[in-house]
Amino acid sequence: MLLAAGYGLTRPSPPEGTQQVLLVQGNIDPRLKAAGCRTEELTHYLNLTAAGLRAAPATLVVWPETAAPQAPTTAPVRRALTAVPVPLLLGAPTQDAGLRNSVYAVQAGQAVGRQDKRRLVPFGEFFRPAPPWTVCTAWCSRGWASRP
Repeated sequence: MLLAAGYGLTRPSPPEGTQQVLLVQGNIDPRLKAAGCRTEELTHYLNLTAAGLRAAPATLVVWPETAAPQAPTTAPVRRALTAVPVPLLLGAPTQDAGLRNSVYAVQAGQAVGRQDKRRLVPFGEFFRPAPPWTVCTAWCSRGWASRP
């Protein structure tokens, strides 16, 4: 008890916050995301961001993984992101050397940085192909089982 009271008296005060960050969660159904890349999702995030910035100014906006249907280096996404007046961190798929899940730093519609996820989550972000022997085993077992 004495130790806890001593800590309360001697701990440093928390730093004063100087930055406001807007976190945007679109609540998009994952089944719709799996059905394909849709520009409606991007419009949804842009509308939520505009409403959030009107409610409280922020110096940074953060969107979740795969918020954008394509990388912000593509022309349609780049044009749409010019509507965000502050720096933005967003997740988007990247097609460089295979499909990657990436986070982009975007300012004034231009991607100024990118970080790729090193290990994708199995069955969530990718599916491993079945080994050839499992397909053969399944086919052979059905074939032998159907013989008289």
